[in-house]
Amino acid sequence: MKLDLRNVFFYAILPALIAGIFSVAPKLYEIATEPKASLRFLSTAGPVVRLSSGAKQIVSTSVWNDGRRPLTKVKFILSPEPGTKLEATGFEQTTGLTYKILESSSNTTYEVDGLLPGERFSVAVMLTAEGQMRLPQISVRTEETLGSAAETIPTQKSSNIELAGALLTSLSVFAMSIVMGKKLRSGAFSTTGSKQDVLFFIPARLQLPDISNEMRLANMSLTYLRMADILLAHGLESKGDTRQRTVISNHA
Repeated sequence: MKLDLRNVFFYAILPALIAGIFSVAPKLYEIATEPKASLRFLSTAGPVVRLSSGAKQIVSTSVWNDGRRPLTKVKFILSPEPGTKLEATGFEQTTGLTYKILESSSNTTYEVDGLLPGERFSVAVMLTAEGQMRLPQISVRTEETLGSAAETIPTQKSSNIELAGALLTSLSVFAMSIVMGKKLRSGAFSTTGSKQDVLFFIPARLQLPDISNEMRLANMSLTYLRMADILLAHGLESKGDTRQRTVISNHA
């Protein structure tokens, strides 16, 4: 009996191809649209307090890794304006970051060894000025990119590329089930013929012509269990490479 390649394609090859495409599509999209290194910061200034010793103001700046790539040598550079001094500074973090402070005559730099995606830290400074208070110049940079100012601090991202892949794979299988169900109800495919085609394909693929001949002489309503019995009996009577191929097919 001739193997119906169309049924093999629609029953085995096409569903596997569609499921595979939907499985790898999210990862391919992630690779194709992989963002560059991204570093963001947001500064917030408190009210100016007037005292007999001068004006005081607290400025707090949050810095975070907004991309998917780890960042190295993150530098937070604070440069006071003329007439304004840094009275005190503080560093806040919750993930065990290590840092060092580099001071010069014109600026103060906090240097963090690295930031993983989503990690952040904050630097708070108290400014003093005898006259008008002027906010300092703030810049943030790493070895990979320059920091850019943000309007708000983002919340934890809820997107999950693996979850998207699983959902797309499930949808592909669901869609194929609907298509196959409609084909079967309409009589487009014959399930009995497809089963016999698969059974004839096994000995042909394993180059076992004796079994193929026995199947042609047998009743067309072969079952998978009957096929396994035929393979086992043939394997016990055979030797060498033929026995090995028969045993492998019977285990499969």
